[in-house]
Amino acid sequence: MPMRKRGPRIGPDAPDPGALLDGASSLDDVIVGCREQGVTVIGLAAGPGQALGIHLGARVRDEYRRRIREAGLRLITVTAPTDLLAERPDEGVAADIADYLDLAADVGAESLTLTLTHAQTIPRGAGEPGDERAVRRLRALADHAAALDVAAVLQNAPAVPGIAQVIDLIDLLHRRLGQPNEERSPAPAAAPPAGHDRVAGDPAAGGADGRERTGSLRHPRSGQPRDGDPGTGDPGRPVVIGAAWDVAMSTAAGENLATGWARARGLLLRSHGHVVVPDAATAHALHRAVPASAPVPVLVTEHTRTAARAADRTG
Repeated sequence: MPMRKRGPRIGPDAPDPGALLDGASSLDDVIVGCREQGVTVIGLAAGPGQALGIHLGARVRDEYRRRIREAGLRLITVTAPTDLLAERPDEGVAADIADYLDLAADVGAESLTLTLTHAQTIPRGAGEPGDERAVRRLRALADHAAALDVAAVLQNAPAVPGIAQVIDLIDLLHRRLGQPNEERSPAPAAAPPAGHDRVAGDPAAGGADGRERTGSLRHPRSGQPRDGDPGTGDPGRPVVIGAAWDVAMSTAAGENLATGWARARGLLLRSHGHVVVPDAATAHALHRAVPASAPVPVLVTEHTRTAARAADRTG
């Protein structure tokens, strides 16, 4: 997997950026490419045409989780092609999202990232078009994510480029659910079926149940520096629905780094959110402009040859 050669290290006060890998042909390519570039934090795109997808069976998912752990990689997120607000029946959208949440949990990811591509359905206030649909879907998403102990994060996208509008949506939906984001805590994990052994088999051999991820390198929300808001000293509480900030999209929408951070900081610090940048230089610029962003993982978008060929065919 060809990955761009990284520039100089950011410095002692901010971790070097990880990689958001789109179009990886195999897990072998991911591991080799990360080893060659010294990358230890990753996100993986999932879906049609990707090596990672809901088509993978339980044994292969176990193998992914085991090999990612043994390679010393932290899997920040799995990105899904499903749009939370797509113009489709609720049941179909909920089923698709549940499948990708299960996939993220099974391979040991900390979160599932969903983008918003239908701008016309984004509600701007209670009672507006799209509001009830968004609340219904978010409630189902939050419940399933909490049961799996996987955060779900919404990312700004071309149709909704500003991170402020995404944060407004999340805040609105939390209010409609009766739980403001700073007070939302994950629900207890769902109990396994009667007679089910959650730790059956050897995790190192991939024999553990697909829903049990105690052997992975996942970073639990509780007890992590990002759970609190260093700007206020408020320890805060983790949230199940968080945000992912695509800096390039945000900048194109007229939000500078300081403005985007000011709007997104609460959810980024209290959830398993992350920042997406087009290159290491942008990561450097972000940490220089907003040193307080250092606790939030930053992923540099990496398009592999597989993704590039697909783009050429559709372009």
